[in-house]
Amino acid sequence: STDDAELAAAARAAKHADPRSHLGAVQWLVAQGEPTVRDAALITALHYGSLECWNTCERLALDPAAPHPMMMGDYAALGGPQQHDRLAETLALDSHRAAAIRALGFSGNPGLVDRLLPYLQEGGDELEAKLAAESISLIAGLDLRDDAFIVEEEEEEEEGAEAEELPPLDEDLEDDLALKPEDALPTPNAEAIRQWWANEGTKLDANKRHLAGEACSGAAIANYLEQGTLRSRHMVALSLSIRTGGKAYVDTRAFSARQREQASGVASLGTSSFVRKYTQW
Repeated sequence: STDDAELAAAARAAKHADPRSHLGAVQWLVAQGEPTVRDAALITALHYGSLECWNTCERLALDPAAPHPMMMGDYAALGGPQQHDRLAETLALDSHRAAAIRALGFSGNPGLVDRLLPYLQEGGDELEAKLAAESISLIAGLDLRDDAFIVEEEEEEEEGAEAEELPPLDEDLEDDLALKPEDALPTPNAEAIRQWWANEGTKLDANKRHLAGEACSGAAIANYLEQGTLRSRHMVALSLSIRTGGKAYVDTRAFSARQREQASGVASLGTSSFVRKYTQW
């Protein structure tokens, strides 16, 4: 097809097909396709275990010219400590920082928490603080629903004042006023989170990947898919699918009954089931 939408759909569907029949075409799309086609084909190639496309994922994740949030998340979720250190270097780039903070949460690496804590500082960037707390939660199990770790927002309206006011006439009508998913994240209590980490951090094995405070396993993944935050479940399920070569697939956008059916066998997965390992970690 010459239609990019059709090519991307075909590339996504191919991850459920025989790699021996499709690897060549999929790798060609990774090299030649426009970005949406390339990204769809790259995910399929990672399911196939293509080291050539793993190198492409690394190149995109570390690209200093532009952030690639999806590839940064994949790189963190599938990589080991060496890859995590390389990804953490992109924190120095203003254009990449928010995407890097979020991606590092999928690393499961407790050694990165100390590199995320500074972004919680009061008076700093609010988005970065929220994302840092989210990533610490994803790695170490910090409960962001606990009021102890949240700064209550002050009531901005005075008694009797109208709930909303019309925007000023000189406001830039080009501004994007739509709410983003990050806007729903709580404002973190930096000091409380630091104290929590000082007490809880020593309990995590620095030599193992973790998910929400548990050593990563089929049981930990199944538990997270059942109870984890909606916006993080997609990458957790995707990395599970890649690591099992598509054998453990949970469609996180399907109806809940379908998801539970697909996830029913995840808890019993042993380490031997994770066949696609791009690193030894």
